[in-house]
Amino acid sequence: MEELAERVADALREKYGEETLVGVSYYHEDGVGHVYRSEWAAEKYDPEEVDEIVQDLRFEALGHGAHEQRHREGLHATVRVYDELIDVVVPITEFEGLAFALSNDGEYTVRNVVSLVETVVEESDVERTALDHPSGE
Repeated sequence: MEELAERVADALREKYGEETLVGVSYYHEDGVGHVYRSEWAAEKYDPEEVDEIVQDLRFEALGHGAHEQRHREGLHATVRVYDELIDVVVPITEFEGLAFALSNDGEYTVRNVVSLVETVVEESDVERTALDHPSGE
């Protein structure tokens, strides 16, 4: 997951610029990791706070399968919009995923950002699986 997160960070930086990217992290069954944190984020959040934020996102992601089942379609990402940033979680499997944050004042649409990240995932060796198998009922 770390290598994939680094690829995502590179793609986001290249497409939207260093000034827009706030941070890129990943989570898996054993915990969380981080591959990028902007100067702004480093000033605003202690490293332990970032760990806690991503850990919370990791635990919340365990419920993503229920959303897929309820809606009977795949969940591509969850997004939270705050005063100064947005955070996005892209689930990869039931227990693994990517989390990243972008500045609110960047020139992007959330859908385009998620599409870019999904393209990076598709081009990687990491297999993205359904979080839950929708019943189709």
